[in-house]
Amino acid sequence: MYDNIILFIKLVEVGSFSKLAIVSGISQPTLSRRVKSLEDELEVKLLLRYRNNVRITEAGKLLYDKFKHHEVYLNESIHEIRTKQSSLKGVLRVTLPIVISKNIISPFLSKFLEKYPLIDLIVSYQTSNIELLQEGVDIAVTITPPKSKNNTSILLKKYNLQLYATPDFIKQREPITTIEKAIKYSTIGYLTLDGVTIDDFVATNLITGEKIQGRIKHPRIYIDNLIHIGELAHSGDMLVTAWDSVIQEELNRGELVKILPEWSFREISCYLIRPSLTCSALQHVFTEFIEECFKKS
Repeated sequence: MYDNIILFIKLVEVGSFSKLAIVSGISQPTLSRRVKSLEDELEVKLLLRYRNNVRITEAGKLLYDKFKHHEVYLNESIHEIRTKQSSLKGVLRVTLPIVISKNIISPFLSKFLEKYPLIDLIVSYQTSNIELLQEGVDIAVTITPPKSKNNTSILLKKYNLQLYATPDFIKQREPITTIEKAIKYSTIGYLTLDGVTIDDFVATNLITGEKIQGRIKHPRIYIDNLIHIGELAHSGDMLVTAWDSVIQEELNRGELVKILPEWSFREISCYLIRPSLTCSALQHVFTEFIEECFKKS
């Protein structure tokens, strides 16, 4: 409705549909239809239509008087917002997780830089624990909750670790229909950021909520991130755990297939961390950018 009101204001100012069609680049039939739609929504007659011009009714004059300055105010507000955005200037030091950033954040960093042409980024990709103040980092995205009370954490998303295998692996074996059958095969184990190996798991049925505790039988390889999980699945006789967005390209090409899709073997939480005491305008806009990236994922 608001767009049609602005269109009506311009119509009153130019005096005819033909002149407005030239100014706006919108055809006369479309203009007439939009004004008629506005009249229907307001349930009043706004115009008296004549062959070469239009005359506004009392209701039309009232609408014009109420809204004639709104477009100017709107344009000024938009200009002010754009000016403030483009005037943000400085350097942000950011730490991002290697795997999660690959498909969720890194492809869109250029859009952030385009939107804020005076902001530069120093990006470090790593998986280790982050201490913002000690390391001079402004914002970090991590799977580890902050230990320092001087930091604020924002939960971005939770991911479910699930089982995957190559089509050849599946063809050469009996169907893997239960967790008991799955853990008979070699599966990759994981290292925490502190270097502790993880063999045990609590599997959760994503449909029923049922939980099953278990232990991976003698993993031959332990890894601390999933960046090469696709290559590991193809190079060895083993199952791997990951989540869809990490291996989306392999899933799309049919190179990996999800096993026991109703089961999650661990929940991974991803956080944005920034200092609690201060939040600069640069940190604020980058936080909004990161949150938007995860909403799209």
